[in-house]
Amino acid sequence: MNSEKLINKISKFLLLANITVGIVFISLGFLPNQESVKIQDAVKQKLVTVKLNSTGQHSGKSMQVTLKNLTGKTQHIQFPAGTVFIADTSSEQNIYMPEDAMIVLQAKESKTTTMEGYCCEPNDRSPKEHSTFKLSYTDNKDLLALNKIVKGKKLSEDIKQTAVWATINKELSPINEYNDHESGSSSDPADIARLRQAMSTEMSIPDSWYNTQQNISMDANRRILIEPLEISGAITIKINGNTTLKEVIKNEKGEVIDDDMKPYTINKTGNLTYSFNLKVRGWEVGKYYVVVTANNKEVLKQEFVIN
Repeated sequence: MNSEKLINKISKFLLLANITVGIVFISLGFLPNQESVKIQDAVKQKLVTVKLNSTGQHSGKSMQVTLKNLTGKTQHIQFPAGTVFIADTSSEQNIYMPEDAMIVLQAKESKTTTMEGYCCEPNDRSPKEHSTFKLSYTDNKDLLALNKIVKGKKLSEDIKQTAVWATINKELSPINEYNDHESGSSSDPADIARLRQAMSTEMSIPDSWYNTQQNISMDANRRILIEPLEISGAITIKINGNTTLKEVIKNEKGEVIDDDMKPYTINKTGNLTYSFNLKVRGWEVGKYYVVVTANNKEVLKQEFVIN
């Protein structure tokens, strides 16, 4: 085969490859090198207008977004992780986006959709349906760290909301699979554990030895009620031979408030680890201590907190 024929064959192959790649890009709904524009920049540049209304929820699909493309070309509008929807009513919660979202608008197109967002002000009221919001972006370094931590993890809306509140409150014990109440949840328990560990490391939040199981509800005034139900974790003590163990719960004043565990005797030398579970529904906010004695001598005093 002479060089001219070889060059012609290569040219035809490259042309066919380029056409095939182009068809793939078009079928996926985007073009090569077409860049997205952050919503904050798109509004400033008058590429789009945006209208933000609450769906009446404080987490999950909580924000209704209406966009209008003011230009004569397709716009890829990115809502970046870190976007905050600021409530126009100051007593209502602001809503935070820990993950990116994208909306594609054709020339002059208007589009309304719902977006995932999570309450980042647990002490304010849940927004009313149709409440209005303004667009902003957070400067909270811990929330920005959370964006990177959740990326790529299989986490339900319940766990994402818990993670946002844990970031605000600096309390990691509610991040556990017991607080994933969604039916058919998509969460991976291993990812929940990795989320908690990474938050402790990246945000310098001391992790606790226990999990707090909670019930989340809303009162007639749309205030979020977070009720601790149960404290659970692993207790480890060192024993030496024939030992009678006793466990009580004390408050900050040193008063015994739970004495349900009967003494039991075990003949073992070394570390003993056992599961700790305590119902705390209705308990007062404050610090408490698990106190364990071995042969009437205190060998452990471990703190837990009810918020």
